[in-house]
Amino acid sequence: MTRTLTRKDKAGYSSAEVGMSAVELLLQVYLLDLYVLAGLEPFLAGLALAIAIGWDAVSDPLMGMISDRTPSKGVAGKRLPYLFSGALLIGLSFAFLYSPGIDGSQSALFVRLLFWYLVLNTAMTLIGVPHLALINDLTDDAQQRTDLFGWRLVLGALGLLLGVAAPSLVDFALEQDLAGGDIDTLLVNRAHTGIVIGVLATSTAVITCVSVFGILRRQKNQEMRSTSNKFNFSIVAEAFRSPLFVYVILGFVFISIGRAFNGSLALPFYKGALGFDENEFRIVLLVLTLVLMAAAPCWVMLSKRFDKGTLSVFAVAALTLLTAFTYPFLPERVLWPVIVIAVVGGALIASVVLLESMFSDVIEINRENAPSEVSGAYYGLWRMAMKLARAGGIAGAGAMLSFFGFKEGTLEQAASTQTAIAWTFGPGVALFFAVGCYFILRANRVLVLKTIGKIEIK
Repeated sequence: MTRTLTRKDKAGYSSAEVGMSAVELLLQVYLLDLYVLAGLEPFLAGLALAIAIGWDAVSDPLMGMISDRTPSKGVAGKRLPYLFSGALLIGLSFAFLYSPGIDGSQSALFVRLLFWYLVLNTAMTLIGVPHLALINDLTDDAQQRTDLFGWRLVLGALGLLLGVAAPSLVDFALEQDLAGGDIDTLLVNRAHTGIVIGVLATSTAVITCVSVFGILRRQKNQEMRSTSNKFNFSIVAEAFRSPLFVYVILGFVFISIGRAFNGSLALPFYKGALGFDENEFRIVLLVLTLVLMAAAPCWVMLSKRFDKGTLSVFAVAALTLLTAFTYPFLPERVLWPVIVIAVVGGALIASVVLLESMFSDVIEINRENAPSEVSGAYYGLWRMAMKLARAGGIAGAGAMLSFFGFKEGTLEQAASTQTAIAWTFGPGVALFFAVGCYFILRANRVLVLKTIGKIEIK
């Protein structure tokens, strides 16, 4: 029997994405820059971030297998207790991470960044993997899963919007002026922003826990997949023997590396190469976020009429061309071309909802012959691959900043450094998008062949 979900269910389930996305935005866009401005050498900052994200990646499949094999006792089920534990931990760890302090030594800054990022990533694993696995637990209908990913993206975009706005709201509340470029003022702003977003992340994750509890209570009499309490690491080998799984994962990996470079170099590019101030940079993020919110439902609607894989290939290919042939040639201190790129790019980025939905379809295909629950393990492997890619991208961005001669603790950089950042931000990122597009194309071909009965996927 198909387990149906109401709009209220979908919105409640997706609420955690508001806080998680706000945290992700501030991590990807500001964290490397924050600790470099606090005085930490760029290579060490990138190394600390890569180590923490590496742990986060390794912990994801473990968390998935643990949640798959947790006995489902009571209405709360097997995944909700982990999600609730992460909700309690995420706000506290983010607030401490986002407050590096002033005049810290290299070792003190490195340890603070590494420790609290490890704690934060553990909390996000406790939330993220069970939250994703619940999609396949709550409904077996492909279109409803696509709807859930659409709701996740829309509310995630709302979280991005709040993440963009939070520094400005804190700036206003503290009667500060970040446009002046004072580093001490910026560090104080970031510390208070960490507290605000930390509270938001915990609150929205708790809302999701309450909503999912209500859904599970309503569905408690419906048959659920059997669960084994024994770990079976052969699941990992089985997953990577599936060409469909491998192609989709590789597509996400290369796109994630590009996004990590893009996010880590955004501030140095916009504020350095283009000469924007803090407020102008926030305008760009605001436009991008609003377009994401508007475009996500459009991609969901298009998926009802056209093939998801074909739409995804088109969107990623277009994003590749846009990234390669625009950013290195933008004029300094001119905002409108960047706004146009943000509108077009945001609409294309929103197509990620289709890629995520494709992955949930892959899980359903591979579950058909699985002896027990595997969705947690598969989503854990997916998140592990994404985070390893992100760790490599962030570490690479930090190493490149050092190689380009980027000076820590100052907003002024050499012209050659700014030029190198611009070319990395454009064609360098586009190269990873292009490879990702190729693997998504291969995955779509496998799905099409399966649909018309030409091949059997095991």
